[in-house]
Amino acid sequence: MRRLHHRSNAELLSGELATLLTGRYIETEVLPFSYAEYIEFLSMNPQRPGGHDIGGDPKFLKLRKKESFRNLVKGDALSPGMVMGERLFDFLYNGGIPLAVAFGDSEQELSRDFLDALLDSIVEKDIFKRHEVYSKASFNKLIDFLMDSIGPPVSPNSIANVFRSENTPIDNKTVSQYLGYLTESYLFYEVPRYDLKGKGLLRTLDKYYLSDTGFRKVRLSKDRDADAGCMLENAVYLELRRRCKDVYVGKWDEYEVDFVAVGRDMGITYYQVAFSTTDPKTLERELRPLRAIRDSNPKFLLTTDVDFDPVYDGIRKLNVVDWLHQGSPKRASAQVNDTEASVLSYVGENPQARVSDIAEGIGASRSSVERAISRLKAIGLLSRTGNNRVGMWVVERD
Repeated sequence: MRRLHHRSNAELLSGELATLLTGRYIETEVLPFSYAEYIEFLSMNPQRPGGHDIGGDPKFLKLRKKESFRNLVKGDALSPGMVMGERLFDFLYNGGIPLAVAFGDSEQELSRDFLDALLDSIVEKDIFKRHEVYSKASFNKLIDFLMDSIGPPVSPNSIANVFRSENTPIDNKTVSQYLGYLTESYLFYEVPRYDLKGKGLLRTLDKYYLSDTGFRKVRLSKDRDADAGCMLENAVYLELRRRCKDVYVGKWDEYEVDFVAVGRDMGITYYQVAFSTTDPKTLERELRPLRAIRDSNPKFLLTTDVDFDPVYDGIRKLNVVDWLHQGSPKRASAQVNDTEASVLSYVGENPQARVSDIAEGIGASRSSVERAISRLKAIGLLSRTGNNRVGMWVVERD
């Protein structure tokens, strides 16, 4: 077997790889640390600046309802769950590029210098060296614009209009080319919108997410807590990209669903992301798009709130830190999907639950729960003691 080890985008980008080695290669996408990997790195290096000894299997404490992790950190003594929650803010701000993480909290200037140099290398070597960019000033302004507009859908025409209003003349065709350069270099990912009723991709107003949120820190000099909701959405997108076959932005009539994830088993799951929904009006606003979808596919609302995973009309609200940690290397190796993860979470708290109880508790159909249980048993993550009438579920911990 021959192997091609590729070190840098500057040497060979994916499009060129496909052209030169058609049919003779397997492309494996490597992303920065996931949140689970980030926490694992810190737990393995507790003596490093910023490291914490949080143990091999951190779990959340049963904390009172309607309170976010940020409000739970009091004093110097942090529980394992609180450390994971508080570290989410650091992760969203600093990103997950391993060397930048390794510098630790006390060496933030070195981390910034490294990320700044890496970003400059991507722009200069992977873009300017390869493509004819007529105005580098306009191109850099586009980078700033996209980094400062994580979340809202944009189009070449809307961006060109904004630039012209700020006395930066540029046409939408040039903007479209520049957007292509940015996604080709893996600095940004383009996420198309999918019409859930018409069952087709829409041609306008895509979303763009950063490959690593640390670039935004050094480029825009934002404060740690600035735009945390947008950065959370970016982190959820990257996690879905790791777990799923395809990820889209959903459109149902006038409503927008943050993410429509197509699993490797071709199952569809809907996700809405909000930093907090403790305000009833905010909760209703975030639930509305998911309620509008009239199918039986799983629906999740991800937030930083800690309120015991309630279910609203079949929509399950999950703590996003818990959800992100489900992507830990041990659990990810078993390819657990979100329905299966929900089953594990529910029976862990309700070991005597019946299948009908589980289905109602997680907002899924009975057949989906039965398939999930069957597979979880097959891969060794779930077992049952006793019989069907008086038995108990046993979750096999990582």
